[in-house]
Amino acid sequence: MGTKESKHSNSISYEDSVKRVSDAELRRLRDAFKKSAGVGRLFLSRNAFQQDVLCEGVPPKITDMLYAACGGTQRGISFKDLLCGLVLITRGTQEEKTKFLWNLYCNDAGTYIIRSEYVRNVNLAPFESVSLFAQGERVNFEQFQDWIIKHRNATVLSNWLLADNCVSLTSELETPTFYQSLAGVTHLEEKDIGDLEKEFWRLKNTSQNGQIDLQFLGPLISPPIPKNALAGLFNAFDENRDGHIDFKELCCGVSAACRGPGVERTRFCFKIFDVDRDGVLSHEETLQMINVLLLVAKENRDAQQYKELTKQHVISDLLEFGQRRSPDGEPSKLTRDNVSLTAEDFMLWNVQCDLRLMQPLLDLIFELCHIVFGLWPQCKHMENDIVRGWLRREERRPYRVGQFWYLITRDWWLGWTQYTQHTAHTCDYCKRSPASQRTAVDEALVCDESFNTHSLEQHDSYSLGSGTGSATGSGSASSGISAGRHCGPARPGPIDNSNLITANPYRNVRTLTGEGGHLKRDTPLVQSHDFELVPKSLWKALNRWYGDNLPLPRQVIQPPNSEVELELYPLNLRILLHQAQPSQMGAGGGGSGAQLGSWGSTVSGGYGVLASGGGYAAIAASSVLQPPKRYLAYTAAFSRLATVRQVGEFLCEQLRLKAEDIRLWHVPQQENGAILLLEEDAMCLKELLIRDNDQLLLEIRNKDLTWPEELGSLASAQSGQGACGTPGDRRRMTRSSIMSVHAPGATGLHNLGNTCFMNAALQVLFNTQPLAQYFQREMHRFELNAANKLGTRGQLAMRYAELLKEVWTATTRSVAPLKLRFCVNKHAPQFAGGGQHDSQELLEWLLDALHEDLNRVMEKPYSELKDSNGRPDKLVAAEAWSQHHARNQSIIIDLFYGQLKSKVSCLSCGHESVRFDPFSLLSLPLPVENYVYLEVLVILLDGSVPIKYGFRLNSECKYSHMKHKLAKLCSLQPNLMLVCELWNSQIRQVLADEEKLRMQSAKELYVYQLPEQSIRTRSNSGLSMHIEQGLKDIQRSSALMTAQDTSLSSLSTIQTSTSQRASSRVLCNGHAMGLEAVEADHSLGNANNFSGNGCGDNQVHELLPDEAGKVSRCFGKRECMPHSLFCFKYSLGQSIVS
Repeated sequence: MGTKESKHSNSISYEDSVKRVSDAELRRLRDAFKKSAGVGRLFLSRNAFQQDVLCEGVPPKITDMLYAACGGTQRGISFKDLLCGLVLITRGTQEEKTKFLWNLYCNDAGTYIIRSEYVRNVNLAPFESVSLFAQGERVNFEQFQDWIIKHRNATVLSNWLLADNCVSLTSELETPTFYQSLAGVTHLEEKDIGDLEKEFWRLKNTSQNGQIDLQFLGPLISPPIPKNALAGLFNAFDENRDGHIDFKELCCGVSAACRGPGVERTRFCFKIFDVDRDGVLSHEETLQMINVLLLVAKENRDAQQYKELTKQHVISDLLEFGQRRSPDGEPSKLTRDNVSLTAEDFMLWNVQCDLRLMQPLLDLIFELCHIVFGLWPQCKHMENDIVRGWLRREERRPYRVGQFWYLITRDWWLGWTQYTQHTAHTCDYCKRSPASQRTAVDEALVCDESFNTHSLEQHDSYSLGSGTGSATGSGSASSGISAGRHCGPARPGPIDNSNLITANPYRNVRTLTGEGGHLKRDTPLVQSHDFELVPKSLWKALNRWYGDNLPLPRQVIQPPNSEVELELYPLNLRILLHQAQPSQMGAGGGGSGAQLGSWGSTVSGGYGVLASGGGYAAIAASSVLQPPKRYLAYTAAFSRLATVRQVGEFLCEQLRLKAEDIRLWHVPQQENGAILLLEEDAMCLKELLIRDNDQLLLEIRNKDLTWPEELGSLASAQSGQGACGTPGDRRRMTRSSIMSVHAPGATGLHNLGNTCFMNAALQVLFNTQPLAQYFQREMHRFELNAANKLGTRGQLAMRYAELLKEVWTATTRSVAPLKLRFCVNKHAPQFAGGGQHDSQELLEWLLDALHEDLNRVMEKPYSELKDSNGRPDKLVAAEAWSQHHARNQSIIIDLFYGQLKSKVSCLSCGHESVRFDPFSLLSLPLPVENYVYLEVLVILLDGSVPIKYGFRLNSECKYSHMKHKLAKLCSLQPNLMLVCELWNSQIRQVLADEEKLRMQSAKELYVYQLPEQSIRTRSNSGLSMHIEQGLKDIQRSSALMTAQDTSLSSLSTIQTSTSQRASSRVLCNGHAMGLEAVEADHSLGNANNFSGNGCGDNQVHELLPDEAGKVSRCFGKRECMPHSLFCFKYSLGQSIVS
């Protein structure tokens, strides 16, 4: 019987069960099923069925029967089977319940009920059993149905199941949910609140600060809302005036503006104009109201009605209204110079005014709540009015550059128009009947206060099904509506624009932009014939209501010397990348490519981003140069007026690269064509002759800061191909490069992997005229010393000459010193790799290596340096230079070498020895700023707002000097200052006066004012105190508690005097350079350790002696300090010497 697992007694389907419950009930049941079944489980166990679905009091035998009848198996019962069983029990018809009981008691074949099995499973009275089986030992369904209807009380199950309202699917005693509570205090339904919540969180997540404030909401609603009404509309939603709209305020505002009665909607408009919220519109607020109403009315769909209306007409109408409101015989209080309205007058004027100025604003706010805030229309006719009104208002405004419009296929638009305009019966919401037509959203839309509607899916005009629409020539592909209920057009399916675009040959390649596809070009597309245009806000609303599978956004541009236009055909470009070899793959993007670029703005020609891209693994430099391979990585669409800079910014943002790590190249369609570097950032794609379906190479710098294309060109040159040419030959001749005069030698050097130190040294040597002329005239070829083992055997000199010639004869702005770099890495491994090095060290090695390569002395003679023996410096210098010149003769020695004099004196006998050593470089020390910049936050006892002060002191100063400096700025005595360091909202350390300033905490200092009657005494001994239980120990240094008022009885004067005497004479090429002996005397005078001398403070502060006293703690007393601060004060009986 019914206890077998194969028995399934549900006589209604899952689809029918869903239709019999509301969305809230279905959502609640699904959440309860997940909670009871467990996370990730699809079946509800038998025990959970008995405890959570039935109750503990149900007999196990009946539980097993109901469990099996609802579709339960050994694995459990699924949600669909459980829903069907619950709906049948609670909302099934009498016939369905009778069928359910029949399936419980019949045999496995479902044909008969056998008496023996039935009596064994059900406790029947004898006369009941006789009445059922009077004609035989088994009965069929018809016999059982007739009998069970007459004898409902025969069994416990039949008595319970066939009773009216035996059990409810929703208990009235349950605690209402948040949606139910909010729906109870507003005119919204739970479905409406759920829709508003989805859009609320979408808007909040797109806000930069995570709040829906006026700055974020303004661009979304203005236009069409006038700018002078933005603040008022925002304040009408923002009830608590906290600067942002929360979800409850949004629901209450939308309810009052859209779903409430006419009085409530008018009162909402009054809040917009009552800026000061005093309940009265002042004269200025009334004039502002008139301006807003006139502006909105003249943009309305019935603008002709208000075309001749002026501000004076409205004022005159208000004055007439005031005269009618005044008692008989008394003059009106309203004048042209003083027009004010109370809330009551405002609502009466709206009703009695013949101008009907308030209706256009009501319509606009009604449309705004549906289009922007996500409220769904209550019926299809209302949806038509909302969409048409919003679209007509937007079409009257001129195009704005950067604005996006979306294409919708004409077929879908016609199907939607026929569906929303069709009226087969009187609508319950908008009261539209087949014989009447409504042109505006009026009070009749919302005056029906019986808000007991179901969701849009349950409403007749929105219920989905498998039927097809009538053959009205719309030709739209529809998902269908439930056939048989209405014979009107079917509800359109998702917006399908596939008939407007061509086939995409690169559908497997990821696109970076959201242009949607390539519009057809073979047949011209015409608006209102092939497609319709809707603004971005309206497209989002239609997408919420119907969905889409292919958005087609297009941007408004303004070509030079032309009017604004909508760019239907943007440039669809293919983005190429260099293919990384597996063994050369880097861990991150080029350079710092894993981070977002410094340019963060969205490109105006980007057509909306669909997905955020990840980083790209850069190609690491390799010692074996190979031409890099390119592959198609992405596709993207850009406006033809987008500049190279904008394209680069967009690609950096999507691929998480830095702008300085990328370069763009234009790759021609021809296979053997030379690629061209796009260097002019300000030039647009149209000026660069870039066409649709062209290729752009995105070159990403390697981790060692080399460029793959430059390495590839060098590899091609080494292999003898030469197809690509040098990087300098592949740059596009732009306007600025053609018009500019390229000065000889004004050529930059590419950074090839942290080689800025090498480039700096090379540029210095390139612009040394005698050396540059030497190599330009190829004089180095006659002096090349290839046999010198101390050099590079002439390799560095040859590479240097080639690079110098390229720099001085190049027609481009930069070249890559690749060959010279490889030569340096080969002979000086300390400069290899991608690390930073000292430019001076590289210059010193470079000069020495060039000298050895160009040394004219093939065999260096041996020589000994003689002592000076008191001879004249001129003779000793000439002798030393002659010995050095006998071993070293080159252009480097002639230009860059000199002599440095050094003298050693004996302190005992006074003998002096003088030497002249050759040198090529002299180091000059740079002065270091010896100042500390301080930022101090001063907190006073009066509870006023703390003030931050900033000033500069010598780094050798102490905190006592800082106090005196701060006292001049904040008018607070130094002895009333407590200087602290704070960390994690707790006092980290109290800084003593004699401590030196700390650089690490110079900008995080806090100074608290101490009470005058509680001047503290501190001792020089180390001290640590526990403030209270729960506060951490504050450790102080040995000078923490040093008294500020302790007299310095004896200040020791420290005098430091050092004298250094040196004499130096520099000779260059054996001749004096004019540098005489330098004598320097450095002395430190008397230093006052406490007066502030040397820190810009010439005043000497005398500190009086202070009596030694006990220290006691006080916490948060009113006359002492705030609760958040501890302090010390003297115990009673202690006197203070001032």
